[in-house]
Order: sequence, then structure tokens, then C-alpha cells
Amino acid sequence: MIKITVNQALDVTIFTATSSLTVHDFGTAIHDAYSVNPTSNAIWDLTTASVSNITVDSLNEILRQSDEFAPYRINPRSIIVPGDIPKLIMTRLFQAITDYRVGKVKIEIADNIEEAYKKI
Repeated sequence: MIKITVNQALDVTIFTATSSLTVHDFGTAIHDAYSVNPTSNAIWDLTTASVSNITVDSLNEILRQSDEFAPYRINPRSIIVPGDIPKLIMTRLFQAITDYRVGKVKIEIADNIEEAYKKI
């Protein structure tokens, strides 16, 4: 499950993920957040979630979905807060795939929520 909170003053959408996530969860959250009220910035809080179901193919699909909504965002940027080493490795892989495929959303990594807010 991914809870979506929008802070218009900071132009940021906060995605707080819990439980075991699937590519479908990410796609639904991206669609729900950006088809209605897109913000330039996103913070993805994965600290309490499990991403054990996410594969390299899943990361490619998440990138495709993210790029689909990028034109609705001004200078789109996502800051990911992994929360532990396995999720950090997955996040760095996603960042590398995004760079390699010239993704439309800039991907950054933060150690915690406070650092993520400072990056905005």
C-alpha cells in the first residue's frame, strides 16, 4: 500500500509505502497522484516497506510509468528514502537504469525524510 500526501506549498507529493510492494502498487500511486494534481517534486518513503517482489523488469516498468506522467510536472524530480541496505541497492539500480535510459525524472537518494525535504 502507498499513501499519497500532497504539500502544495512545497510543490511535493509524498508517497509513503508500507507492506510488500508490487509494480502495480507503484503504477497505481503514480497514476493517482499525477493524473489529478501533479507536483514537481516527489518523496518516496520506502523505510517501512518491503520491495522483495520488485525485479529489474519491475524497475523498467516503474520508469516507463514515471516517464509517462513526467510531462505534467515541471522539472520532475523524485527523492527516494530507502531505509535499509537492500532497498538502497535497489534504489541505486533504479537510478542507474533511469540514467542509462535517459529517464525524464531526476532520481535522488536521501538517508531519511528530513534530508529528503532539505533537497527540495
